[in-house]
Amino acid sequence: MTCAILLPHVIEYNSTECPTKMGVYPSYHYPQASTRYAAIAKHIGADTHDTDGLIKMLHDVMVQLDTPLSFQDAGVNEEAYLANLDVLALHAFDDQCTAANPRYPLVSELKDILLKAYYGAAAYEARRHKKGELNEQVEAGEATA
Repeated sequence: MTCAILLPHVIEYNSTECPTKMGVYPSYHYPQASTRYAAIAKHIGADTHDTDGLIKMLHDVMVQLDTPLSFQDAGVNEEAYLANLDVLALHAFDDQCTAANPRYPLVSELKDILLKAYYGAAAYEARRHKKGELNEQVEAGEATA
């Protein structure tokens, strides 16, 4: 279940054409994850032959199998998850498999992936947007308790 919940977020993260940092020893000169994800999407018959099509198909299969789409949906305690987020991100960064990822992540990027996996991508972005608006209001002296 953990892999299913994380996979769409990791695919999205890897599919950028402008990575923060490439893998340690890539055997290629430019990012290829998007191209490879598109080939997978085409091979499995996704609606579109791109990263979005692959992610949508993964989502659809998870829904058909009644698999939780986020750690929150799976019943993971939010307070405990957030309290351990830094440790989870560091463990993910230190994992020996991380170096083989097509895009070498920063710890802060791993935290973003973990937060998206906890709340779901759309809910996480909405939370970030709302928090950003609140921070702007506080800085402008417009926020009230």
